[in-house]
Amino acid sequence: MYATEGYDAATAYVKAIQAATTTAETINTFLATVSFDGVAKPVKFQPDGNVVSTDIFVYQVKSGRWHC
Repeated sequence: MYATEGYDAATAYVKAIQAATTTAETINTFLATVSFDGVAKPVKFQPDGNVVSTDIFVYQVKSGRWHC
């Protein structure tokens, strides 16, 4: 269900490694500046580390079927 968000998160980390950031501190510094169109949604972080996009999706199961 959250494969696209996971893919986008992995892409952000790969971009950090490609930028030659390999320690936790330098990766976090890089992620604070990253901004790209991900598969799920745009990927950009607020200064506190939360994602800028505030979309929330709620899924419910009724009678054994997913409902959005």
